[in-house]
Amino acid sequence: RVIDGEIGMNLGSSIEVVETKGHIVGYGSALHPNPELPFLGLMFKNITLSGILVYLLESDEAQKYAEIITRLLHNGDLNVPIANRFDLTEAALAHKAVEAGQRHGAVVLQIA
Repeated sequence: RVIDGEIGMNLGSSIEVVETKGHIVGYGSALHPNPELPFLGLMFKNITLSGILVYLLESDEAQKYAEIITRLLHNGDLNVPIANRFDLTEAALAHKAVEAGQRHGAVVLQIA
């Protein structure tokens, strides 16, 4: 299974690495929002491609994805680069940084 925050840029490589009958789940695609669909690559490996919007997940679904991400982080199998950190009082600036799309990594709000 591939869970990708930048599906448009990574779809080709995700198809290469995912197992036959695997799943590719995208939850973002800011850098390449309308990628070409490599249908034959998906079909010949019987890959399921889906997108999720975290705001629309039911709580049990959100919990499932949170557990997967947490496990990957704890095992060192997931590296999440941080582009910017903002204090919670600077939430509007953080939002603008995300909207600008010129970042390479996550934008983090610090609450403590």
